[in-house]
Amino acid sequence: MTLLFGISAISLLGGCASSPPVNIPSANATIIPTTIPSIQMPQTTTHLVVKGETLWRIAKNYGVDLDDLTRVNHINDSTKLETNQLLTIPEQKHSYPITSSDDFIWPIEGNIRSSFSQLENGMLNKGIDIHPTHSSQVVAARSGKIVFTSDHFKQFGKTLIIEHPDGLLTVYAHTQALLAKKNTLIRQGEPIAQADTSADGYIHFEIRKGYTPKNPLFYLP
Repeated sequence: MTLLFGISAISLLGGCASSPPVNIPSANATIIPTTIPSIQMPQTTTHLVVKGETLWRIAKNYGVDLDDLTRVNHINDSTKLETNQLLTIPEQKHSYPITSSDDFIWPIEGNIRSSFSQLENGMLNKGIDIHPTHSSQVVAARSGKIVFTSDHFKQFGKTLIIEHPDGLLTVYAHTQALLAKKNTLIRQGEPIAQADTSADGYIHFEIRKGYTPKNPLFYLP
């Protein structure tokens, strides 16, 4: 047996001298090709933002969680939703009955003087501060039940909190006067407080999911 660099030719070919012959198909034989299964790529749903839409409304329409929608699209607290912006819609987990009462409205007409997560007097703003421009009337941003009122709530002064059916809370603080009482059912748009309309006056408005503050601008039109 011929050795190649000390290794037998048999071992190079597989180490077995009695290997069975290989059957080679004839020219007339029918060769059946192997079927390779196709890979199903997940379908991605996208949404083109139209004027006046909010992230909250888009999430409701597709039955997805708002937190998932912001995460998938890398939207942070300072991101402003733009008309004609293309959003990726995450996988639907559940569905909501869509009604107009799910939407939020502004608690008062005015200008934002301090934004969500903005540093204010050494503290992060957990809502937005709105300086009134047309009226002193503060209204319920959404229908619900008033679960808290106080004339002297820490640094927030006259404060009112409304609980909504899906567990979200709206907070109205730094008001000049409260017009509604605890345990009252309130409808969206009904007056609940008066605001200070002086040059330095403002109301503090929050939207919370449990104890977690959310950016109100993701909910407001």
